[in-house]
Amino acid sequence: ATQATIASQPKIVDAGALVTGGIDFDGVDDVLIGTHNVTSAYNFFSVTTDEGSATSYIADTGSGAGNGVNYGRTVNSGGNRQLTLNHGGFSSVNATGFLVGTELISQSYDGTTINAFVDGSLVGTSVQGYTASGTNLSLGGSAAVAFLNGKMAEIILYNSDQSANRTAIEANLADQYGITLA
Repeated sequence: ATQATIASQPKIVDAGALVTGGIDFDGVDDVLIGTHNVTSAYNFFSVTTDEGSATSYIADTGSGAGNGVNYGRTVNSGGNRQLTLNHGGFSSVNATGFLVGTELISQSYDGTTINAFVDGSLVGTSVQGYTASGTNLSLGGSAAVAFLNGKMAEIILYNSDQSANRTAIEANLADQYGITLA
């Protein structure tokens, strides 16, 4: 994933020093663009520190409304932050109670059901009835909206169902970034 517009590039260096905690997205316009062909089964894993209070997407594979996979945090009508994961704009997993801070977020989709995990704990499931399409990939935002205000230490995207390997992948990420799994 790349960003040709210098003002929209997330920081890896600030005032001559390497940014700690991951690539630093400003929450205004920083986004990396690439390609990722969403299939009928996939897994996302990310270690992200959210420093903002507004809706923000960690990753989006859509090319428009009703397409792709949205993977991020939203603010619900009560002003509470919630993890929102959906496939093709169909019904979402909306899990509330997540604080601003560093979290290991995982999403698995086996072709039928999304399972969402935070720090190794299942926080929601949603049966999907739509096949997502599109080859776009946005990291740190969704097209021109919902930019991440925080740091992304790592993101892993599998274009296949990795449910059998999820706990091992999460354990490796947790060990690397000092995250306690539930």
